[in-house]
Amino acid sequence: MNPFTGRVARATLVTLILLVAAPASQAQTRVRVGTCARTLTAGVGSQFAVASKMGWFAQEGLDVEVVPLTGSTDCVKFVATREFLMTLPSMEPLAIGRLQGVKIKNFYTAYQTPGYAIAVPADSPIQKLSDLKGKTIGVTNMASAGVVIARARETVSAVRLGRREARELGCPTGAPAFESERVSYDAAGAPVVFDRVFIPGDRFRITRELHYEGATS
Repeated sequence: MNPFTGRVARATLVTLILLVAAPASQAQTRVRVGTCARTLTAGVGSQFAVASKMGWFAQEGLDVEVVPLTGSTDCVKFVATREFLMTLPSMEPLAIGRLQGVKIKNFYTAYQTPGYAIAVPADSPIQKLSDLKGKTIGVTNMASAGVVIARARETVSAVRLGRREARELGCPTGAPAFESERVSYDAAGAPVVFDRVFIPGDRFRITRELHYEGATS
């Protein structure tokens, strides 16, 4: 398995991009990679965090710096202006940049499964993709963007791994584990991210820092 590929991730289809004009001989020991969200999560940039922690970059003689950016549009722009050698945007601004003559290309797909889907009411006349022919679909924009997370609610449960989760984690089916479900909210109180993570019982540690109202130092 490629060490850059997350084992369990549900995220938007994102790609690394590289200037077409950049020659291969410019390989550097220190590499800056831009991720197109303000925070690193299981869906954004986790490949680099895991690779750094496991020492895979060091084994290849690389010192990789991961820099959070504000969104995919900035990711494409900073590659076009050569401020970054590579970034991790979604496809939309990449396509727009190419139409404008920017010599950028996709050379690696980070996630194999897109995280977005089209949802309609149960009684909608649109029930399959072919029903969308001639219809107009509204979108908020044509690029992903960072969202500031104001708070999150997480529930951790003791479970036994099912067949799929055990296979992905390299554990026997039925092994004890923790299942974490977390909903993150923006500053307006709207839920924006849902994460579900399975952690084998022998790889889990809890650290808590408690603050008490009215306590004096």
